[in-house]
Amino acid sequence: MIMSNYFYKNQLFKDGYCHIKNFFDDEESEKLRTLSKKLHFEHNQNNEDNYTLRPLYNYKEYWDIITNKKILDFSRKLLGNDLIYLYNSKSIYQLTSGDLNWHRDNVSRNFNEGPDWDKNVKYNVLRIAIYLSPYTKTKTGIKVIPKSHQKKGIICFILRLLRKRFKKIYFNKIFRKIFDKLIGKEILVDKGDCVFFIANLYHAAMETHDVRQAIFLSYGTKNFHAINYADYYLQGSENKERFAFDKKMINKSEFNNLLKNKGIFFPISTENKIKQEVVVQK
Repeated sequence: MIMSNYFYKNQLFKDGYCHIKNFFDDEESEKLRTLSKKLHFEHNQNNEDNYTLRPLYNYKEYWDIITNKKILDFSRKLLGNDLIYLYNSKSIYQLTSGDLNWHRDNVSRNFNEGPDWDKNVKYNVLRIAIYLSPYTKTKTGIKVIPKSHQKKGIICFILRLLRKRFKKIYFNKIFRKIFDKLIGKEILVDKGDCVFFIANLYHAAMETHDVRQAIFLSYGTKNFHAINYADYYLQGSENKERFAFDKKMINKSEFNNLLKNKGIFFPISTENKIKQEVVVQK
């Protein structure tokens, strides 16, 4: 990491993302890549081209990356010392490009609608993408719309309008290539690279030319937005089953104790304490 921590923190909150090349060295990323591939082959019983393991805490082999010192130390420099783990996490193994649509990972996904856009409380739910495939093979990365976590409401409106009323135009490959280049920025990623981005930033995957492996994690600090985010993914009707703790695979108390030892434990409420007012992105 050649740039200073101040530079990355400033870029994260100004543009909504920062890209750290070689965050993990060859040995670290290769170890992660091999582990991830092994687990995907063990659990992908239907041999799906695009397979996702979620949530990562149900696979004990991933606990080390969830509590990785390098990840936690850098995230604290970006967000602050009261860092907490926010549970939404997954590992992908993709033989084809998969979903390439623009989207957000937060709760209230329409710009300026819902509690996520409350300017009185800083929105600092952090997503981390760890890339494990070499760029020489995949020729891929992630697209972002810089500053869309705070501004560019007109672009967000146009995207929703195209998806809702002009689907044929929006899903035309030639139009999408030109349109996406006009509104967004392509971040080309190599094995060991990490992209840190605010959860309400508009982003999308890029086409891949070979197997794409990546891990996605979520962290935040103890405030209104973190509670809402965790509740949405753990208690919300859309996600409750997908993100449930699997008692057959792990010991929940053991995992919680690990998070406590690392200082990133965030207790899960048994009922939603905050009205989520989820605005589904259309």
